[in-house]
Amino acid sequence: AKAVDDLNASTISTAVMISVKDNILPVVTISSPANGTTGIAPASFTIKANATDSDGSIVKVEFYNGATLLGTSSGNPYTYDWINIPAGVYTLTAKAVDDLNATTTSSAITVTITNNSAPTLSIIEPLNGATEIAPANFNIKVNANDNDGSISRVEFYNGSSLIGTDVTSPYSQDWTNVPSGMYTLTAKAVDDLNAESTSTEVKITVKDNSAPTVVIAAPVNGTTAIAPVNFTIKANAFDSDGNISRVEFYNGTTLLGTAITNPYTFDWNGVTAGIYI
Repeated sequence: AKAVDDLNASTISTAVMISVKDNILPVVTISSPANGTTGIAPASFTIKANATDSDGSIVKVEFYNGATLLGTSSGNPYTYDWINIPAGVYTLTAKAVDDLNATTTSSAITVTITNNSAPTLSIIEPLNGATEIAPANFNIKVNANDNDGSISRVEFYNGSSLIGTDVTSPYSQDWTNVPSGMYTLTAKAVDDLNAESTSTEVKITVKDNSAPTVVIAAPVNGTTAIAPVNFTIKANAFDSDGNISRVEFYNGTTLLGTAITNPYTFDWNGVTAGIYI
């Protein structure tokens, strides 16, 4: 600077050097989550950004969903915890602001959040309407699938009473020594995100086994004959809650023979003199 007085004397100051330069914009990228990430609602992410400024410093990084500001981070590492995200498709960006107020916005990434589909399951054994004799044993089996995750466990119920739980496929449960009665079976599948489904009911019956009835139809009680004699012993046998497996014919405690088909008969030949029961 030169100063000139009223008599035209002048003085020049000492020089002062200054520099004026362009402000280089900051650089910013979203490092997490990755572009194309998917999640199950309600989802939570920690959004992370890498931000640098080659000729200054980063003052803050702002995180956006579309045009909506989610949050701001003023210190490195630059992060924002985004929680309880509902289902939807989201476009995320990060904006870095340097110490001279220059800004740069990152490339956008897309995040997709979907609702968790409940698992599906059905009881495949025993069949609905099955009947067994007490004490009965069952191996309850189910088909269980989760199309957007995995099955955590399958619970087996008789009415509201828990019979047991299986955590590995194939899912089954042994139910033993079941007394007579009518039972309603269900199974509940729980997936890895705690969504659950309950199967259709399967109704089964366990009943006590009624003993069969049997009478000797021939020969008649009190029959007499001359030795040696041949008899065809005939029996009428019936089972009210099942089938006849066999009819055994005895003289006292001695087994004479067995018949497995109706009519139930046994040919007892060459019978010597005596009294027989």
